Amino acid sequence: MKSTILLFLLAVTSVALYAQNGIGFQGIARDPQGNAIAGQTISVKFTIGTFTETQNIDTDNFGVFSATIGTVNTTAFNNLVFANITDNLKVEVDGTTIYDDKFNTVPYAKASENGVPSGTIVPFAGPKSNIPVGWLYCDGTSYASTGMYGKLYTAIGFSWGNDGGKFRVPDLRGYFLRGVADGTAVDPDRAARTAKYAGGNTADNVGSYQTDNFASHNHTGSTSENGAHTHGIGTRGFETNGSTGADGSGDDSNIRTQTAGSHSHSLNINANGGSETRPENAGVIFIIKI
Repeated sequence: MKSTILLFLLAVTSVALYAQNGIGFQGIARDPQGNAIAGQTISVKFTIGTFTETQNIDTDNFGVFSATIGTVNTTAFNNLVFANITDNLKVEVDGTTIYDDKFNTVPYAKASENGVPSGTIVPFAGPKSNIPVGWLYCDGTSYASTGMYGKLYTAIGFSWGNDGGKFRVPDLRGYFLRGVADGTAVDPDRAARTAKYAGGNTADNVGSYQTDNFASHNHTGSTSENGAHTHGIGTRGFETNGSTGADGSGDDSNIRTQTAGSHSHSLNINANGGSETRPENAGVIFIIKI
């Protein structure tokens, strides 16, 4: 049908609908005479910047129709970052524009994502294939600093690396997280911290990395001690002064060594252990909020 739609109503639905299921839209279709276009199928096209989708929707007995924006072109809708969007929401019914204006309260819940700020890092217990919409895997990948990732770039900048003008997200694969010492002596090697990727932060700053290490320490040990003692040497045919007897038979006395005194012996300890120093741990992946 090609009837002109004269009136529509944009309705905010419950917060449960905003996140990944879309944005609720409700309108009333009327013809040029003001009569409700009841019980008919209309073609409704939604446009938000580069995002578009068209839905065929039935009106009720009063001409009312309802739609959830984002249920047809789901992938493109989920890639929208409403906090960065300045485009209008445009609605066309059977080729006639009935609405073309800025968003008001509708995208707020989706943009805020329950108040989690861009740049927030959290552990995720599922595989990377299940990372939720609005989050990125912390694997060091670089992203454009404008568009849908602009807000994340504003939050973290090039702290984790600069890939030819693209910013990197943290690469936390296999890493534990540690709070920046912020000038305190809690991290005594803070000045030696390095950047994992070119252009990233070093020293006592967010985005710097540190290799594994073990604090310098000593090992002590000792052997059992016998105290001062002598060792005897059994002899035959010698006098105690070392000369032979006149008859050549000698004497059966013992000659003893000099006393060595109390002493100890050094002890070498063999290396033991695995390939790294670590606490008990469980594997997760880290994700960062766009």
